[in-house]
Amino acid sequence: ISMNTEGDWRIKLMNGRTQSAIDYLNCHYLAVIEELFEERETSYWDKYVLDTFKRLCDKFEQGLLEDPYVVRRLEWVMKLWVIKNEIGDFEYEYTSKGKFDYRSMYMMDERVEKEIAASFDFANLCDYDLYEQVADRMGVERILTEEEVGEALLFPPNDSRAELRVRLASEFENAVLSWNKITINREPEVKIDVSRPTGEEYMRLFERYPELARMPSAVVVFLRERRRGEGTRQVLVRLLAEEGDIRGWEEEISREIRNRIVRNPYLDYLLYSNNKTYRFDELDGWDEGSIKERIEEIRREEKRGKEEEEVE
Repeated sequence: ISMNTEGDWRIKLMNGRTQSAIDYLNCHYLAVIEELFEERETSYWDKYVLDTFKRLCDKFEQGLLEDPYVVRRLEWVMKLWVIKNEIGDFEYEYTSKGKFDYRSMYMMDERVEKEIAASFDFANLCDYDLYEQVADRMGVERILTEEEVGEALLFPPNDSRAELRVRLASEFENAVLSWNKITINREPEVKIDVSRPTGEEYMRLFERYPELARMPSAVVVFLRERRRGEGTRQVLVRLLAEEGDIRGWEEEISREIRNRIVRNPYLDYLLYSNNKTYRFDELDGWDEGSIKERIEEIRREEKRGKEEEEVE
C-alpha cells in the first residue's frame, strides 16, 4: 500500500477478498476509536486530530490527493506534490560522472536525478532543512512545534514502550529502531586488497567472467566465509588494477564496492545475515524493572554473539 502514491488502496483479507483500505479503517478502527472517546475524557486536541483524520479519509475516498487540505496536512503527500510540481525551484548542482560511478549503470536524465536528490534532501538530518523551508512556504498546518516534538522524542512518558526505545537507542549505537523491535547491525569487515590476483585466480575469474579480460580496472568481489560457524563472514575485495592506477580514488572505490555489494542479492544477504533483531511487542506493562531486564537480556545476547565470532 505504501508504494502506491496514486490512491485507490486495497488490502487483501484472510478470506481472499479485497477491500478498500479506507473502508477497512472506517469499519475496524474509527468505530473503536469513537467508542473510546465516549468512554474516556478527551481534550480539544484529541477531538481535533480525530476530526482531521476522518476528513482526510473522506478526501482519499474521493481521490483528492492533491487537494490543498490534504497537501497541507500529510507530509508524504506534500513532498510528492512538491517534487512533481515545484522541482524547478530546487537548487541542485549536477555533478559529472566520475571514474567509478554507479550512475554509469543506469539510464537517468538530469531531471530524474534532481528528483531523487530532492527526495533525499527532504530526509536530511543536517542544519539545512528543506522540509522546514517548504512547509513554511506552503503554510503547512502544525499542531506541535519542533521543540515540542524533539522533547517528546527525548523524554517520553515514564514506564512506556517509548521510554524503552529511548533507552535502547542510547545503549546500542549501531542499530535500527522501530516501534516494536531493534535490529543491531553486525556487518562483516570489508577490506580493499590492491595486490594483483594470482594466476590461478585470473584463470578462474576469466572462465566465469570473460568480460573482465576487457576491463582492466574492474572491481571484483570475493567471498571468504568461515565454515565452522555462522558468526563471522568477511567480504574480500580485489581490484584488477595496479596500485598506482587507483591512488587518489580510494574513497570512490570504497563507495562503489559498497554499491556493488548491495546490488548483488547474495552479497547483500551476507552483509546483513548476521544482524540480530530483538522484539518488544507488548504495548503496555513497561516499568523501570522490565525495561532494565529487557536491556540486560539484549546486552547478554550481543556479548555472547561477539564471543562466538572471536572463537571462530
